[in-house]
Amino acid sequence: MNLLSPTLLAAAAVLLCTSLAHAQTSESAIKQQLKIYRSIPAAQRPPIFMRLAADIRALPAGPDKVGLADDLVNEVTEGDNGLSTLQAAADTLNSALVESPLAAKNGAPPAPYISLAKIVRYMHVTAALSDPLFARALQILAEEDAAVEKQDFTLDDLDGNKVTLSKLRGKVVVVNFWAT
Repeated sequence: MNLLSPTLLAAAAVLLCTSLAHAQTSESAIKQQLKIYRSIPAAQRPPIFMRLAADIRALPAGPDKVGLADDLVNEVTEGDNGLSTLQAAADTLNSALVESPLAAKNGAPPAPYISLAKIVRYMHVTAALSDPLFARALQILAEEDAAVEKQDFTLDDLDGNKVTLSKLRGKVVVVNFWAT
């Protein structure tokens, strides 16, 4: 038995090192793909994002996985990648945060919680994350939106008439600020 133990330990060490090397390779490959996706035609991006979501979900839990999932959410929201792609990215970040919750920074939710809240609030996907920091991130976004809606300003139109934004509520308004 004593002769087998060192052999088993050596085999276990080799398997562990192989697994760690594969995880590091996968993480670096994912990082590389997230850097170069803009060079890929927009129509070809959704399946790539879906594969990246699956690759990130397969990584071991930890802050690196959360970071990659956060990067994926931020990238997938550029352009029109489809609701299923957005949902896959949200699910990936949701599960990464469940596996490795992050601590508040100065009482505020860390960036990945804000990213997840933004994709849920503005892209109409779902997240089942039961975490007070995620709830706080959603609350922050709602408060910011309410503050923006209260903003008002008055400008002169091309004929010199005063136009106040709040008086146009319910109408489509295009404001073009430009200078020569």
